[in-house]
Amino acid sequence: MKKALAVALTALLIPIYADAAGASTLSLRTAKHALRVNLAHGYGIHRVSASCRRRSRAKFACSWSGRRGGSGYAGRASVARAGRSTTVQLTHVHRT
Repeated sequence: MKKALAVALTALLIPIYADAAGASTLSLRTAKHALRVNLAHGYGIHRVSASCRRRSRAKFACSWSGRRGGSGYAGRASVARAGRSTTVQLTHVHRT
């Protein structure tokens, strides 16, 4: 009886842990999308191209370039997922 109860509880808890782990992972597509949205909404930089490298399960380091008005901009960014939110930190931003 105890063994059957333990197996049943384990079967119920596995999907909960899988959802929690899935919520904290970050895909390449999601990282690039978050970077583009951040640059467009926050700084008016559009036509962004980005190249990203995975640093951990929930973090990417990206290089990007884009246009604002008649000027080109480029820089680096760190894109991370914490829980269900995605954060973008920009560094080395310069006009090209």
